[in-house]
Amino acid sequence: MENIDVSRALRAITVLTATLSFTVGCGPTDRLEPVSGVVMFADGRPVAGGVVEFKPIASTGRAARGAIGPDGRFELKSGSAPGARAGRYQVAVVQASPTTTHNRAHAPLPRIHARYARFETSGLFQDVKSGTTTSSLFVVDQVRAAAER
Repeated sequence: MENIDVSRALRAITVLTATLSFTVGCGPTDRLEPVSGVVMFADGRPVAGGVVEFKPIASTGRAARGAIGPDGRFELKSGSAPGARAGRYQVAVVQASPTTTHNRAHAPLPRIHARYARFETSGLFQDVKSGTTTSSLFVVDQVRAAAER
């Protein structure tokens, strides 16, 4: 019968377990897919400034967000990494304060309806598919000035 070095066998088992744990944890579900898009009003004007937020419907997912540029365009990031994991998301759009995005000497920026700032009331959803680039278009309602109502 051969002598087995127990400490050597334990080290080999530890290395194998760590390798398998790392490999399983870095599977395709952890991969981030590119997601970009545009937020605009129904009349075609871009929503200038703010944030688009994606909240995964599955409790195991990871949230993603992207800053909205002056042209209404955004690109999502999960933490500091570009993209979002594949899955279905609720979407919220939070518009920047008009004082931070526009010169007060000009006409006021159009405002989006407050319901879009909450996942529960926005009515916006997006599917992010594995292996593809997701392009989103979110059309939001404008809050009308008191004189227009």
